[in-house]
Amino acid sequence: MTGLVNKAFRRSPVIDDADKKIVNTINNYVIPGVKSEIIEFIILSDSRISAAEKMYVYTDDEYESDLHEKLMRIWATKLKEAVKKGDFLFANDREYQSVRFNIMSKRYMREGLCRYCGGDFKGVLRKVCSECGRPKDY
Repeated sequence: MTGLVNKAFRRSPVIDDADKKIVNTINNYVIPGVKSEIIEFIILSDSRISAAEKMYVYTDDEYESDLHEKLMRIWATKLKEAVKKGDFLFANDREYQSVRFNIMSKRYMREGLCRYCGGDFKGVLRKVCSECGRPKDY
């Protein structure tokens, strides 16, 4: 069934075959092992997450909303995979670490987490990261 049919019958949406192929292709993509490609993939994932978030927020169609929510989750998973692989392969590389910090700190701050490590904050008057101990500075 298409999104329009689901909307007409007020049924919960089921992703059709064409969109399933897109979701599966992203989900099964192997993260590259070259620094420049990992950096490009991290940047691509971040932009795709942002685009899916905007589409999720601004659509009234239940099918489109469900699809974009799935895409957000899949791209976020792939972003985490790329960051883990990059951290493992290029832990001491300044270029990689700079891109990683810029992208991930933006994501962490949007989620209300520590921008340095992604940890939760603790404390009432003075919030401090429970992982790295740095004060909340945003």
